[in-house]
Amino acid sequence: MRRCLNCMEEYPDQHGNTCPYCGFTEGEKESQPSSLRPGSILQRRYIVGNVIKAREQDLTYIGWDALFERKVQIQEYYPKKLAERKEGLLAKPYPDGEESYREGLKNFYSRSRELLRLYQEEDIVTYFACFEENGTAYGVMDYQKRETLGHRLQGRPVKPETAMGILQKAMAAVGKIHRIGIYHGMVGIDTFWITSQDKLIAKDFGGWLLSVPESGEEGLVGQISEEAGVREDIWGLARMFCRLVTGREILNSHMLEEALRSDRKLLGKAQAAALGRALDRKLQSLEQFQAELSQGGGAKAAIPLPLVIGGAVIAAAVIIIAVLILGGIV
Repeated sequence: MRRCLNCMEEYPDQHGNTCPYCGFTEGEKESQPSSLRPGSILQRRYIVGNVIKAREQDLTYIGWDALFERKVQIQEYYPKKLAERKEGLLAKPYPDGEESYREGLKNFYSRSRELLRLYQEEDIVTYFACFEENGTAYGVMDYQKRETLGHRLQGRPVKPETAMGILQKAMAAVGKIHRIGIYHGMVGIDTFWITSQDKLIAKDFGGWLLSVPESGEEGLVGQISEEAGVREDIWGLARMFCRLVTGREILNSHMLEEALRSDRKLLGKAQAAALGRALDRKLQSLEQFQAELSQGGGAKAAIPLPLVIGGAVIAAAVIIIAVLILGGIV
């Protein structure tokens, strides 16, 4: 039996080098010069396959967990402007970028460890393990072949109430990340899977990413603060909502005002004001964003953020509903 390094399905030897499931032929696709060699083994357990996502400072591979016999994603810290690959395995930082490389490596590993704590949360991709090897670090996650929110919508705008429901689900997931002291760093319509039941799953975290200048520039810009990271996540959520309702990329309050000139009834004044402040990175927390979105009669339509992680969320929701009923609000 053989295992395809492109889809990780096992198939009989009689098919030779071509996988009958995905059509991949071994040796046909050249691996990226900076990536691990397909077939490499990590921790005597994880078989590394082809690259499925490449960003400026990390690579994600399809993988196979030989211990639990399951497909996984393997994310590798690899800032290509700061390091090079030696002998197909070892990540070696350049001398003038070593300090920034080590800082990013530390952040990648520590944040991956924190995300292990959220393994029971259904709206966040499950992290199984993280470890250091080959001069870098790795995070091992659940592999799911799902469509992203962006792929589902294909650029088509949706009704504001539909977009608000999606935003509330995304805020609930991001809120759980903030409550363990980290931030997502890459919030957008393509960093959420959407299930057949329209549930969202946050993925593709990037809170460890460094801002690295082009070659020839002096210095390296390091990690942003946690406070700035939270504002960045709120900006990403507001940007995602605006993309949902307008079908356009809106990056700041001026662009939002321009988009609303053609349809003033698209959003209420309170919603537009809250989104504008979020797009200008003026909001300090998700709770503040939620409160400002709810002004002007929007509170009933909004879904409260979970107060805590785990089973206590249900209890908290029951208490909130009871208080509203007793107070004659609902």
